[in-house]
Amino acid sequence: DPVAPEPPAYPEHGDPAFRAVYVPPATWRASAARATENSVDAAHFPWLHENILGTRDHPEVPEFPIEQVGDELRYAWDDLPNPMHPVAHRRVYRLHRPFSIHQRKERADGEVEAVLITACPRAAEETTVYLVICRNFHLDEAELEERMATDVLILEQDRPIVESQRPAQLPLDLAAELHVRGPDAVAVAYRRF
Repeated sequence: DPVAPEPPAYPEHGDPAFRAVYVPPATWRASAARATENSVDAAHFPWLHENILGTRDHPEVPEFPIEQVGDELRYAWDDLPNPMHPVAHRRVYRLHRPFSIHQRKERADGEVEAVLITACPRAAEETTVYLVICRNFHLDEAELEERMATDVLILEQDRPIVESQRPAQLPLDLAAELHVRGPDAVAVAYRRF
């Protein structure tokens, strides 16, 4: 039976101003909650995805408020340019209970990349991660292929880390794992949520 009243909104999908691309699904030996938490953990970007989503020169995660609105956690921050997103942008997240994330990268020039990440549990410790990306700006075919390869690489970089986490199920008891104030704010909010 559905946990949430309806599927998460993804208004960019189907909007004629946006072009959708579908990253091939990835199946991990991990719980859906672990996969979801990984996708909202910005602290690992400069380390695991160095020179893609961040650099070790600027590893800090800014502090930002997290708001619960119904079955969503909402938060946002202004992100520095990075190799994948070479201009300053605002990251806007809506984490839908239980395992979906709607993330927008908004640029001052009006360009938007909107991503829907959904972790679909197959078993207690098997999850398929789905990634749909909609952009309202043009990328030529070579750029699209390069971005697709990079998105697949990011998932493959994440997979062994998420699969090796123990316990395999995400502990909801905050005392079960060490959390660092600031970088782990979303993880703590998600577990409480």
